[in-house]
Order: sequence, then structure tokens, then C-alpha cells
Amino acid sequence: MRSTLEWIAAAFMVGVLVASLASCTNEARVTFESCAEAAEAGAPLPLHQGDPGWNVHLDTDGDGAAC
Repeated sequence: MRSTLEWIAAAFMVGVLVASLASCTNEARVTFESCAEAAEAGAPLPLHQGDPGWNVHLDTDGDGAAC
């Protein structure tokens, strides 16, 4: 049988693993505030929904493409 200390250590390691995996998938999303900012940064224009830097307020006609 496992001791209480072994169970605590195992639970801690699982917690560390889960936290590590979570930090890998929670990358900060960078969005552009304007088309000028996107162009200045060298983003490939037009931006499409899902592209890095996409921001819904840049898509003024709602067609999924901005700038």
C-alpha cells in the first residue's frame, strides 16, 4: 500500500503536469487595433478570421476578411 506521503507526492506531480500542459496551450493572443498597425507590423494582409493578429472589429463588413 502507498503511504499518505506517496499519494501527496503523486498528486503534486499530476498537478505540475497539468499546469505545465495548460501553460503550453494558453498562449497570449496578439491582436491588432487597426489595419495601419497590422500593416506596420508586416502582417500579411488581408487578415482572415483565425490568423494571428485578427481582431473582429477590423472586419467591418463581417465577411471574415479584414484590412
